[in-house]
Amino acid sequence: MASPVDPKNEVGLRPVLAHCVIGDTLCRVQFWTEQEWDQLDSGKRPNTAEHLPGRGWIAAVPIGSMKKDEFAT
Repeated sequence: MASPVDPKNEVGLRPVLAHCVIGDTLCRVQFWTEQEWDQLDSGKRPNTAEHLPGRGWIAAVPIGSMKKDEFAT
């Protein structure tokens, strides 16, 4: 699944399960198991991810802006 931030899906994203808004940025909530995280190249791991011991990693991956002037009409 491509996004404006990761058009080639190099972060290894799974299907969208949830979205959230941080400030004026729309984000996809992404989860990786410990094994999936270990297989990701360290340069492709989101730097805002949080570790959930025994469960994996979770991050809000930016996918777009919520600014009114950036919406397509």
